Amino acid sequence: MKGVPVERARASARRRGAILLQVSFLLFALLGLVALVIDMGIARSTQVFLQAGADTASVEGLRLRNLDVGDPSQSDVDRRVAASRSAALVFDEDLDLSTGPARYLLGGGPRFETGVGGIDDPAGGLLVSQGPYLPDLQPNAGNEAFGDLVAGTFTAVDPANPGNPVWHVEDGLYQRPDFTAADAAGSPSAPAFLARLRRTNDRLGLDNQVGVSSAGPAIPYLFGLGSGVLSTDDPEVYDPRRDGLTVRATSIADARPAVAAGVLSPFVNGIAPVGVDAADPSVLRVLAFEDASWQTDFTTNGAFEVTVTADGAILGNAGGPTPSAAGFAQPAPTLVRVGDVALSVADPGSVIPAPEEGIEGVRYVALFTDVAGGARVTGFAAVFIATATPGVDGQGNPTLVLAGRKLASLVAPENASAVPALATDLSVQLAPSPARESLLAPVLAR
Repeated sequence: MKGVPVERARASARRRGAILLQVSFLLFALLGLVALVIDMGIARSTQVFLQAGADTASVEGLRLRNLDVGDPSQSDVDRRVAASRSAALVFDEDLDLSTGPARYLLGGGPRFETGVGGIDDPAGGLLVSQGPYLPDLQPNAGNEAFGDLVAGTFTAVDPANPGNPVWHVEDGLYQRPDFTAADAAGSPSAPAFLARLRRTNDRLGLDNQVGVSSAGPAIPYLFGLGSGVLSTDDPEVYDPRRDGLTVRATSIADARPAVAAGVLSPFVNGIAPVGVDAADPSVLRVLAFEDASWQTDFTTNGAFEVTVTADGAILGNAGGPTPSAAGFAQPAPTLVRVGDVALSVADPGSVIPAPEEGIEGVRYVALFTDVAGGARVTGFAAVFIATATPGVDGQGNPTLVLAGRKLASLVAPENASAVPALATDLSVQLAPSPARESLLAPVLAR
């Protein structure tokens, strides 16, 4: 009987040893999960920060594509500078780049060092924060496909395989099936604009090329440094422990036909106002042309001269280049949308000469046509108005003579939207065509 307590003590000790072993294994697994959460969490949050900058830069680069309609090459240079600046402002708390980062230290994710020469060597154990990564996108004037800012053409769906799962995937060489970079000559007129922010170890030599591409440091493993599972001594083979995690954010803005446009206001482009509505002086009358007339009677980059009459009709001047131009002054409060019902020229109201600030310069016009339910606005286009001359007709009624030229497809820098909120199905009328030369607006496509 004296041996029973001894056996019980031994059994109890064995159980305690087994539990200790199980707890050890459990802690090992839990530490692995903690490492995964922390390291992947830092990488994911960094990607979110970088994506915010990429989205802003791509839209800004496309928005300013036609900043100077007389000098497309200079516009291309200026928009790249503006896109780089807009991305930098995303990470600047006080929106003043000259003051540098302020108290909250926003940026494209944190930068860490382990206190030693390489990411792979945790000896020394000192974790040093170097503050946030602040991107400085390079203009990429030569429009290299791997650059920070790239003009080109975006194709939303694989024409050969609409369900292609890798159609929007960017490979390690920064090539992607859905985007084709334009050559340097075609860059100013390309219909899409890509912005790319990255943190990488530059193993392929495509990053940190002055004037072309930039990159922040790769994201080092923190807890993951204690694992040797992914380690390799071959310098030609990617080793996450040694080389860190690569994080990239790519955004593409695409130019699409505008479906809404606002009325011109001081310092903001918009639909040209040619007077006020007699029934409601608070409502401006804006320039609108019949869609078919716009395509047949107006020549791209060709001059035109039209007269806005007292009843709101827009007619070609018999002595001008567009004798059969047809249109009317469409009453509009602040915004005109595709699908709005267009009033006929028989509607009452007299045209009063344009506001004192004038309507000369690059302006938008509404286009209308007869569709189901009556005449409706079908889209927008751009013109350059050289002169707007008030006058009177033979009966002493006020008129306005406009001389200008039809512009090619123009990306509206402001006051126009391509958000597809149509009042009716006008997909046929909205389809771009060389003769129509639709007004375009930037849309964040990817």
